[in-house]
Amino acid sequence: MAVVRNYENKAMDIKSAEKVLREQILPYINDGINDDPAPLMEITAKKELTANSGRRGVSLGINGGFGMSEERYETPRAHAPVVAELKYASHDAYNEIEVSEKAIRLGSDERGSLVDIIAMQADAVRQSNAWNVSRMLYGSPEGVLAKLTAAADGSTATITVDDVSKLIIGLAIDIYPAGTTVDNAKNPSAEQLATYTLSAQIIAIDYDTNKVLLNKVPVAAESGAFITVQNSYGRELTGLKSVFDPTIDTIYGVKKADAPWLKPYTVSAANDIDDTKITDAVMEANRRVRAKVEYLLAGKEAFNAFEYRMKESPNNITIVDNKKYVGGSAGYEIIAGKQHVTVVRDDYVPSTEMWGVERGNLSLYQTGWDYCVHQDGGIFNLLERQSVYRALMANYLEFVVEHPGKCVRITDCATA
Repeated sequence: MAVVRNYENKAMDIKSAEKVLREQILPYINDGINDDPAPLMEITAKKELTANSGRRGVSLGINGGFGMSEERYETPRAHAPVVAELKYASHDAYNEIEVSEKAIRLGSDERGSLVDIIAMQADAVRQSNAWNVSRMLYGSPEGVLAKLTAAADGSTATITVDDVSKLIIGLAIDIYPAGTTVDNAKNPSAEQLATYTLSAQIIAIDYDTNKVLLNKVPVAAESGAFITVQNSYGRELTGLKSVFDPTIDTIYGVKKADAPWLKPYTVSAANDIDDTKITDAVMEANRRVRAKVEYLLAGKEAFNAFEYRMKESPNNITIVDNKKYVGGSAGYEIIAGKQHVTVVRDDYVPSTEMWGVERGNLSLYQTGWDYCVHQDGGIFNLLERQSVYRALMANYLEFVVEHPGKCVRITDCATA
């Protein structure tokens, strides 16, 4: 009877933990996406994803029914608007919370708090979800975060990379040799698998030297090897890089070469960015495709060059005191024709570029985070041959630029 009583108590503890996860932790984690510091996340509409794949009709240009005539002559014939179709498919995101058997036993009375243990993990999950999803809005499905610039000596867990802006302490990563394709990574041969470093965790980052310390010595440690989030190579969202990078030839199932309207208006600032060049770019995009660019996301060097130029011309610029973004970014506002355009620093954007977007043109479709439920209705699963319970979370999502051609790309913005 004692054994049965202990089992019943433990079962109640697990049920109590699951109740906390469902009623308190889940809403807290889903709300985390609203606290991310990236400006793009703030101006992107959050919409419900209702199907694994979808199609978006994009209206190009104007209605074709207009025409001039005169009395007793035939009136113009109607022609429907030109419409193109974009296709998108959802991407699978996962995260998990783990609780040990010991914590369940000893964390259920005054000797320890099971709720505190879960809450601490929930904080980490919330931050991880928000940071990774926000980062993906700027990327492409390949999801390459950085490349190694020097070969490791095979005895150290420290690597040197070209860019640490998309890396963060605690992130679990994979490292692939240069030239590894998405198909190779998903279905590697035994020889290829032996050259991959899978599920390594970042322990420390030296931002001055771009050196990254991992929790294990990497296998793929030659110069040119590249880093992705674990399991994510070729599986990430269709972010803005897919729109702005001319080397990416297909987006939402359509080849850019076959559909010029997919390409954003692109112009060089010739290393001398100012409000006039921004106005020209915004108005030209409006003339071509009726784009109403409201935000210019500026890389670090581009923003600094623009800010310096505007401080020299105070009569042409208004500092927008109320344009405060979570994380501390401040905006500048200019008038481009009749269009108000806010320029904000965004370090996810290439350093010398500005990416112009329209608020109503950006949508993040998602189901929201929820637990993968087991057959008994529970969310905890005891891992095989371990004394650890796991609650797996899933979110199915895709970032959609409803009309990619309504974006603006300004290159060479930094002062030479």
